[in-house]
Amino acid sequence: MPNILLSFFALFVKEIASIRNEVGSIKRLDCTPALNIGWQPRTPEEAIKAGAKSPIELGIV
Repeated sequence: MPNILLSFFALFVKEIASIRNEVGSIKRLDCTPALNIGWQPRTPEEAIKAGAKSPIELGIV
């Protein structure tokens, strides 16, 4: 969607207005400090399984 169209819709839709300034920006994150203390990120597969398992364990599903 062109930015000009997004800005137009943002006038009428508050959810779009809240993200309008974020569109097109690039965010760079550095997890080196966490890696330095031994943290290991989950693989996408592990994250998906954990995300599905959690509501089951909490009795939500």
